Amino acid sequence: MNNINDRYDYIGEFHQGVAIVVKDDLYGAILVGGHEIIAPVYDYISPFNDGYAQAFLKGEFKILN
Repeated sequence: MNNINDRYDYIGEFHQGVAIVVKDDLYGAILVGGHEIIAPVYDYISPFNDGYAQAFLKGEFKILN
């Protein structure tokens, strides 16, 4: 099994059990323990707050939950 630190270029701090990750300049999210819940496909994802995050993909704004 791969080390979680080897799978991503950056792993942010965990907020509400979720951390933002970056791989090849694209953003995704993981749960505590390393389970990927959002693949790194977004141009940006904000930290989760009350279960929601703001995301940008190809110039479009989205809300993730």
